[in-house]
Amino acid sequence: MRIPGKVCLITGAAQGIGAATATALAARGARLALCDLKADAVGDLAERLPGDHLAAGLDVLDDDAVGSFLEKVRSRSGRIGVLVNNAGIGAPRSVDDLDVETWQKTLDVNLTAPFRLVKATLDDLRATRGQIATVASMAARIHPPLLGHYSATKAGVAAFAETLRVELACDGIGVTTVYFGTIDTPLLANGLADPLVTDRMRKRVETARRLGVSPLVRVESAGEAIAAAIEHRRRHVILPRRARLAFYAQAPFQRLVARTTR
Repeated sequence: MRIPGKVCLITGAAQGIGAATATALAARGARLALCDLKADAVGDLAERLPGDHLAAGLDVLDDDAVGSFLEKVRSRSGRIGVLVNNAGIGAPRSVDDLDVETWQKTLDVNLTAPFRLVKATLDDLRATRGQIATVASMAARIHPPLLGHYSATKAGVAAFAETLRVELACDGIGVTTVYFGTIDTPLLANGLADPLVTDRMRKRVETARRLGVSPLVRVESAGEAIAAAIEHRRRHVILPRRARLAFYAQAPFQRLVARTTR
């Protein structure tokens, strides 16, 4: 796919993976439509990046606000050619501490919002023979403790994306599913600092990084990987690269994760 001039919509774009992806796509000449709950931060990002971009403080669960933003994007920049479903949440919670409200909010943001965005942009993507990139997680394949709600939604959104690839191929729409491990983002830092995460679990994470089993990936590398996957219409993005073994051989790695909690 030729990126220069392509209108790319990115959710959760103010920081982390979303901002890194925006930076990588802007460097390739994309015209960006960026949205995030953090209105000031996403606006500042749009102004810093080279090119002509739109940004809005936006709740991806607000259909009316999303619709208004998309109309503004279309009137100023044209039809959307790339959708990056990146917005996500997932604070650690054990099943004892996980309440229905947190479960539902995680489901809404991580799984239902991507569905809504796909529905809202599908006519554009058909017209442009565009690309959808959905940020899932290695938690969709390997399920760590305290993240049952997060893993469930990421497994669901990965399944949704894989299904879209089959359904939309006849329309010329490409679909990329993103499976990241430990990426240096605020979401990861906040998760490890959560009081429900035990010192033993933190030590296991650090040991895995030190041994190279689960190295920490720079967020800039994550953004570059997504942009390259969109450009080349790749089916998957898996980072770190050695996570491919766990991706294709789930069972033994799931047993290894289970042992870390004993």
